Amino acid sequence: MKSRLWGLLPWTLLVATAAPAEDLMEENVLVTASRVEEDARNLPLAWSSVDESALAITAPVHVNEIMQRVPGAWIARGNGQESLPALRSPVLTGAGSCGAFYMAADGVGLRAPGFCNVNQLFDANVEQAGRIEVIKGPATALFGSNAMHGVINILSAPPTEFLDHEIALEAGPHDYYRARYHYRNTFGAHGLSINANGSTDGGYKDDSGYDQQKATLRHDFAGMLWDVSTVLDLANLNQETAGYISGYKAYEDPKLRKTNPFPEAYRDARSWRLHSRLSRTLGEHNTLILLPFIRDNEMEFLQHFLPWQSVEENGHSSLGLRATINTDTDNLLWVNGVDLEYTDGWLKETQDEPFPTASDPNPNLPAGVHYDYQVDAVTAAAYSQVRSPVSPRLELSGGVRLEYTEYDYNNRTGDGPACGPEATECRFYRPADRTDDFTDWTLNGGASYAVTTDHTLYLRLARGFRAPQATELYRLQAGQQVADLDSEEIDNLEVGFRGVFGDRLQYDLAIYHMNKDEVI
Repeated sequence: MKSRLWGLLPWTLLVATAAPAEDLMEENVLVTASRVEEDARNLPLAWSSVDESALAITAPVHVNEIMQRVPGAWIARGNGQESLPALRSPVLTGAGSCGAFYMAADGVGLRAPGFCNVNQLFDANVEQAGRIEVIKGPATALFGSNAMHGVINILSAPPTEFLDHEIALEAGPHDYYRARYHYRNTFGAHGLSINANGSTDGGYKDDSGYDQQKATLRHDFAGMLWDVSTVLDLANLNQETAGYISGYKAYEDPKLRKTNPFPEAYRDARSWRLHSRLSRTLGEHNTLILLPFIRDNEMEFLQHFLPWQSVEENGHSSLGLRATINTDTDNLLWVNGVDLEYTDGWLKETQDEPFPTASDPNPNLPAGVHYDYQVDAVTAAAYSQVRSPVSPRLELSGGVRLEYTEYDYNNRTGDGPACGPEATECRFYRPADRTDDFTDWTLNGGASYAVTTDHTLYLRLARGFRAPQATELYRLQAGQQVADLDSEEIDNLEVGFRGVFGDRLQYDLAIYHMNKDEVI
């Protein structure tokens, strides 16, 4: 299956009424593209950055409130803390639609490749981030599966040079309350950043609302040989989910507007991630960066959007390592590295009651366990990304990545249909144990030309991909017995023009064409 996307990101005018030129320059620092700080003015790709001051002014209750500052991106808010992302794309739907975007905190994926969730941004402490960086379109070679339509990277707030701590209390309509606290300081070679918040919301609709807690703890150490930054992220969400009202112009009826057709719906999710970034110099021009990480996610929710109201429980635990060597000279920025990740994931779906009623059950939608499986996943990748000026005005860049993904699927319930012999077209099919693997590569190349010191023209060609998600392969529906899927691929061609006028106006224009193959 093929799809094509044409796009024109309109002129993006960033107006700072009192911002001096050096503040605009700070927005040009980017770490997401190469995992080290670099001046992004001449990068041949479309990117945006939201700094800590914008986050503080906005004080977002939901991630969509701050992502409205990013052109070409839209995070639609669902009920409570749920969301539907669109990044240089329509709002994609389906079991693996979330796999089109790479959502990360400090460069580490919020979910493992193959185990995404469309709402996964509620796992990140966006409310107290140090910065949000966004790459639109296929990312550099440092990113593999899922970085097709773009990357959203939530960067933790670093320690400050001097003591900075604050308590904030908020209250709003519908029994909304939030408390936030941050502490940041440096003690000699050690820096500490503590950021925590908790909120409760009674909800606009009946039988809705949520309780949410998040915390990010960061410790930085500047040693004689190694610099180490360790971050622990924790998130917990307990949500009473409200469904959509229905009927022609139902929203205009004050008696229906606040009703909840699914008062029993809920979503409980918890996650934590721990990673350390260890860096040291190797000679005059090389830096070694090691980033070991561990993550754990669990979620349970009522699938109220399905007529048979099944409950899904899922989770995964991951262990990974990213190792890179950065070579930085006057004429070269070269990144070479490997990514390794192991994930143990699982999913269980259960229908508690016969559908539609106990006296008249549908044999194709039986009560009981629909799916119960476990998947061991391994991802291994090698990559190289280089950026080099060839003249005072012209700069070239390019990269390549090779990635291998393997799923070892273990069905923990009966193989075949989940229905009895009276079923004529069983909705749920459980494949037998199997192993699937995918080998993918990505290639990108670009050029940027400094028309003047303040205005840059760039050209970029890039490929992105994603391996199928576990749910696409192993939670099969009516009519499926084997999911014979290939990895999705997307090719992107774009031309961009960016720059600044004076000390108050910054603009960015991008025109692109994307072609997607093997669309699932």
